[in-house]
Amino acid sequence: MKTRGRTLILLMVTALLAGCRTSPKSEPVKPAPEPQPKVASVYFANTGLSYMEAEARDTLAGGDPTVQATAAVKELLAGPQEDGHARVIPKDTKLLGLSMKDKTATVDLSSAFTEKFQGGSNVASMAVYSLVNTVTAVDGIEQVLITVEGKPVPEFGGALSLAEPLRADRGLIGGEKLGK
Repeated sequence: MKTRGRTLILLMVTALLAGCRTSPKSEPVKPAPEPQPKVASVYFANTGLSYMEAEARDTLAGGDPTVQATAAVKELLAGPQEDGHARVIPKDTKLLGLSMKDKTATVDLSSAFTEKFQGGSNVASMAVYSLVNTVTAVDGIEQVLITVEGKPVPEFGGALSLAEPLRADRGLIGGEKLGK
C-alpha cells in the first residue's frame, strides 16, 4: 500500500513538473497588413444614355483581382456619385457572388437585375456594359459572365444574350477619366 501511495505521489509530482516547463520561444505574431487603398474605375451611363464615363472610387481591395472586382461591382451597384451620370442597373440589384476562372469573372446578381429592369435595348446595353467595363477595368480580367441567381441569362432587355462571357466595349466610353 505504501508503494502504491509513493508511486502515485511520484506520478503527480512528475506531471506537475512537466507542466511547469517553459516552451521554446515562439516568434511574435505579426499583425495582418492593412488593406491598401485601390482606385477602381466604375462606369456609369451619362444622363442622356448615349455613352459611359468612369467615376474613380477608392476601395480597400488590395491586390487580388477577385477582391478588386467585387469592390468595384459593389460601388457600381451603389449608384453614381457625380452629376451627369445615371443609374441603369435596377437599384435593388445585389451582388450574390463574384468568382474567377482563368481571366473570366463570373458575376452573380440577384433577380432584381432582370425582374426590375426597365428600358429598351439601349438601356440594356448600358446596364450590361457598365458592369462588364467596370469588371474588366481590373487587371487580370478579360471577360465577364453575368448570371442571375446562379443561372445564365439567355436574354436581357429584349436584345442581349448573357449566356456567354462578354468583353469590354470601349466604344461606349466617352469622356473617359480613368480605366484602360
